[in-house]
Amino acid sequence: HAAAPAAPSTNSTLPIVQFNTNCTTCGLCKPSCPAYNVLFDEAVSPRGKVVLMKNNILSNHLYLCTLCKACEVFCTVPGIDVVDNVRKAREEMVKAGKETESGKRMIDNIRKHGFAVVSQEMSRNHAEIFGC
Repeated sequence: HAAAPAAPSTNSTLPIVQFNTNCTTCGLCKPSCPAYNVLFDEAVSPRGKVVLMKNNILSNHLYLCTLCKACEVFCTVPGIDVVDNVRKAREEMVKAGKETESGKRMIDNIRKHGFAVVSQEMSRNHAEIFGC
């Protein structure tokens, strides 16, 4: 019997990007993170995302960040910049073709209809709604 093909990895290496964060990875931010509080996955925590970024690891975990900046509010390190780095990493992920299907659909809807979320009926009646 032939071995089953390996599942595609959700992680890959980013192009070499300089992530400027002075995070000490102490973990005091974890309780403030809404994504971590739902999933209880270290890689989803602000500390986990910083470790991924510092190691230039492209991971879908970076898309789970809500960008709320709660981690920055509760951090004791002055001038912490986790969210800006997550945005930068997401930008690199999109450039590398590593975006989510829902993100692709949202952008497609905005381009076609002017809205991020479009119902099927709205899509059918687009010309009538906007008088096109």
